[in-house]
Formats: sequence, C-alpha cells, structure tokens
Amino acid sequence: MRSSLTLTTSIAIASVLALSATDASAQAKLTRSGGVLGTSLTFALDGAPFDLYALLPSTTTGPIPLAILDPLDPRSLDVGLDMLSTLVIGGMDGSGQGSVTFPLPAAPALSGVAIYTQMMTLPGAGTLVDEISNRVDFALGLKGDTHLSLGNLPIANVGFGSVLLDDGRVLLGGGAEDNGAGLTVATGNLRIFNPQTQAFEDLASSLTFGTVTPSATKLADGRVLFAGGLDAAGVVLGAASIFDPASGLTSAAANMPGPRAQHTATLLNDGRVFLCGGVKAVNTADPIAGLGDILKTSVIYNPANNTWSSAASLPLPRIGHAASLLPSGKVLLSGGLEIGNLFGIPLPSIVNTCRRFDPVGGSMQSTASFSGDRALHGQLTLSDGRVLVAGGADGDVLTQNFFSLATCSVYSEPTNSWSNVPNLQEVRSFPSLVEVAGRVHVISGVGTIDLSTLSGSPVASIASGDTTTFNWAPAGTMVYPRALSSSIAIEGGERIVTLGTGDNGVPSIDLSAEVYIP
Repeated sequence: MRSSLTLTTSIAIASVLALSATDASAQAKLTRSGGVLGTSLTFALDGAPFDLYALLPSTTTGPIPLAILDPLDPRSLDVGLDMLSTLVIGGMDGSGQGSVTFPLPAAPALSGVAIYTQMMTLPGAGTLVDEISNRVDFALGLKGDTHLSLGNLPIANVGFGSVLLDDGRVLLGGGAEDNGAGLTVATGNLRIFNPQTQAFEDLASSLTFGTVTPSATKLADGRVLFAGGLDAAGVVLGAASIFDPASGLTSAAANMPGPRAQHTATLLNDGRVFLCGGVKAVNTADPIAGLGDILKTSVIYNPANNTWSSAASLPLPRIGHAASLLPSGKVLLSGGLEIGNLFGIPLPSIVNTCRRFDPVGGSMQSTASFSGDRALHGQLTLSDGRVLVAGGADGDVLTQNFFSLATCSVYSEPTNSWSNVPNLQEVRSFPSLVEVAGRVHVISGVGTIDLSTLSGSPVASIASGDTTTFNWAPAGTMVYPRALSSSIAIEGGERIVTLGTGDNGVPSIDLSAEVYIP
C-alpha cells in the first residue's frame, strides 16, 4: 500500500508541474537497447515535446488497473508494481524524446531474469495518465549466456525462410506446420521475431503460396523475396512472393523460369538476386533417378521490373553448396554435392571445387579449390572481405556413409587462394556462422549426418574465434540443441537469435527461439 501511495503521489506531483496540455496526436513509444549484465540498460522514449513521463520496469506482467491511481481511468498497465523503487519520472525534450539509463551489476544470479517495462505520459485530458506506451520485454544475461525467448511460436514450424529486416526485427516465412488435424501442410504464414519483446508476432499478411525451405532474400529497398521450395507433397515449386515490411502487404512476384528448391540465393550489388543450383524435383522412391533432377542452371530476379532471366550455369549440377557475395560484387560458390557422368550413368560426389559468378560479364569463372571435399557447410563473408568456410559433411554418396567435419578454410579474393585455419573443436554440418565485433560465433549444426534425410544429432555447444587466428574456444551452450536452425545477429550484434525447434528431451516440441549474448 505504501508503494502504491508513493507512485500515486509522485505522478500527482508531476502532473501539477505540467505546463501545457499533452499533444493528442503524440504516440508514446518505448525502445530498449543494452541490458547485458555488467554494462547498462537504456530506454529511448518518444512522445510529445515537453511531455512528462513515468517509466516503470518490472519483473512481472500486468494487468494493473490504472483505477488504483485514478478512479476515472478504465485502462490497465501491462507491467507489475514490484519495482516501484526504480520508477523514473522526467520530461521529454523539445523534440518529444527522452532517455533513461540504468547501470547493471555483473551478477550471475540475475541471469535469465525477465524485465518488462512500460511508460506513461501525463497529464491526460480528464485522466491523470495520457498515453501508455508499448511494453518492452527482455531477459538479463552475462556475456556468453543463452536463454529461451520470452514468447514462443504459436505452432511448430520447420523449414521456414528467415531474414533480418531493416528495422531490426527478424522475418520468418513459410515452413511446414501441423494443420491441427494431424497433417503437415506447407504454409505461407509470416511471423516476426521482435527483439524488443523477445517473442513472436503473427502478421496479417501471408505469402501468396505455401512453401517449405524457400530462399528468403532481403532486397535493396528493404522488401523480402521468397522463392521456390516444396509443397507438403514434396513437389518443387517455381512460385515467388515479395513481402513489404513498410506496408505489411505481400504480393505475388513473377514465377521463376522453372521449379527450384535447396538453391542458394544472393543479393547482388546492383539490386538483383542470383539463384543457383538446387533441385527441380524430389524423387524419394528412386534417389538414383532423382540425381537427374539436380540443377546446374542459375537465374536472376530483377525487382525493378519483376522479371527473371537465365544466368551462367555451373559446369555440372550441384546441391548442398554455399554462396557468398565478394567485395568485387562477384558471388563465390563453394563445395556441395556435384553430379558427374560416367558412360551416361550419373556419378554423384561431394567436391572441393569452387566457382565465381561475375554479374557484370555474366560468366561463371574457375576459382581455386579448398582442401578437402565438403557439402552442407557454413560460409560467411567476413567484414574484411575474406570468406570463411567451416564444417560441413563428406563421405561416399553411393554407400551412403557420411560424416561431419571440423575443418575450416579462408578464401582471399585478391589472391584467389584458400588458407587452412584451425579446426573447430567439434564436427558440425549445417553450422550457423555469425561475425560480431571481430569474432565469429559458430552455433548449432549436427554432429552426425544422414544426407538422405538431412538430419542428425544436434550440437549444443557454441564456439567463438577471432578473425585473425581463428583459434576456436568454447563460448557458451545452447539451452536446447537445434539441428536445422538459423542464427542471426540482432540489436547491432549485441545478441544473436537462433530460430528453429529445439530438442528439449520430452515428447512435446519446443517452440521457442534462443537468445545468445556474444
């Protein structure tokens, strides 16, 4: 009761000090940055010029009726009153902006504690409180900590495309979902992972087609192209959709020249998108015959006129390769499963050969090979322009004997050469590589690998190495291992989110994401 009285008194005093009425057109908004234990937590506040505000953090959620402060106000706060001692009252500047910073102790006991924060502006017209802001949610943590997202996916989804939007949110599109009747369907649903809530939000718009494992590419203007993938029956698709985060709307893009899945997609410097390799059909009944469905062709999408055109082909069909944009604007294509031919018989093999696609001349150029064959590897263009390749799988396609790798190599475009660097501490296929502040973090992947089902035992440990020596060291552990996931740096690299269902050791499927503090 005493705390509530203190809050009431503080707000009442602040309202008396208000010099002008609140701008009715203002929209109170709250944004968080920081929050790593041992550093600081900052909130940016937006409202009307010279507004008074009350900022209230809490470890609990509401609703808390505002009637306890003002009997005339029917609204509620979405945060609790357990941290009234941290209540901050202040005023916006002439631009309607404010900032509040809290120092945070480096206390391991606080790791994983969720903080929910909301702002009120005042006074209102007829009520003590004018506007109530959005609620900002996050979990405290030390560097190297990993915690589950504060909100889950509404339904299990695998095989979605994901991309970081210009506004800092992460877009998820498509994937395979349970339709509620025990059947798996290819969905066109679009969702957002919002770093400001560390939770998922369903979008009203959806892709113009249902798809599993589409490519997702952020275009130069901030829109996102989803292309290809498979339907629930395993039929490869040629459809494409574009989502516009500014309007929240999705529109159909022109169909690709042919169906394509499991391809690479790379945004070129001129704004076009280069798609290469993959498959045009999936033949699970006769995998050997299905080798003929692997593609060597490439296509380019031009968003300026919504058209597709053919591009230079690879020398041989290829799948399971990786692609990265180089500083020159060329695209480096490396490794993968290549389909040769011996007396008319398809001869599949995992390879070490690489190619560079030149979008200016339109040619597919010979390029130095790395040492050792690999497919399903991680590949990342570093901030200095070199390209890191890590992990992957090798083995004999005919005997179906595969194994994951720990080897790593770095490519230099000026010298067109590869250099071996230290091995990862654990073997991984499908690893996610994320560079933050001069260090590469290796997250997720599988230790054992079955190439026919693209599955295996997930790796829980996180490794990190600097971009000079690549001396890998343990850097944390995931809460749940996540076999086929994607990791994306968010909040300017202060955190990394890993998206994909986790192995929680119980029959019910984990629907969370994981947030790692590098």
